[in-house]
Amino acid sequence: AFRLVFITKYMNFSRYYRQAFDPNIKDIVKVEKDSVIARNDRIHIICEGRTDERILKIICRRIANKKDVIITMANGMRNLPLLANEIWTERKNCKLILVADSDGNEEKVRSMFYEMLCFEGWHSVIINDSIESWFDIDKRRFEGANRELVRELEIRAEKTEIEELKRKHSSFRQFYELVTDDK
Repeated sequence: AFRLVFITKYMNFSRYYRQAFDPNIKDIVKVEKDSVIARNDRIHIICEGRTDERILKIICRRIANKKDVIITMANGMRNLPLLANEIWTERKNCKLILVADSDGNEEKVRSMFYEMLCFEGWHSVIINDSIESWFDIDKRRFEGANRELVRELEIRAEKTEIEELKRKHSSFRQFYELVTDDK
């Protein structure tokens, strides 16, 4: 019942909500119900936008040995908890990680998650200030040149040493530990 209401209320409301939901989620869920992957090997990461999604895919490819990782873009900060609630109804047997930029206010983001998420057991990684900060990139240098920014981020995500990222950025260390179960 919740799914029907949610689809009617949100997915038809805006093209952003239609894009936020991966049309393959139902197929993924069906396959996972039949598979024998351990709970700690199933990870679903929800991030804000396309750039975050691309960078997190590269990082997960480097660190998530033999883990089943799905990364879904929510098309904005406010959509993260909405999408997480929807996914949780279908995929209760996975580790759900929300990755968000703090945009200078980590506490506001954290409190929004606590207010809007309808389940327990979720994890969040709030990056201070944005994912570009993990790679020491000043976004202002790339204003109006998003393709160049993404290209530079992809290069740095492939080449930057994981240990260096963990040492320099507590949010990256937290993300790494959640994905790898390494503490």
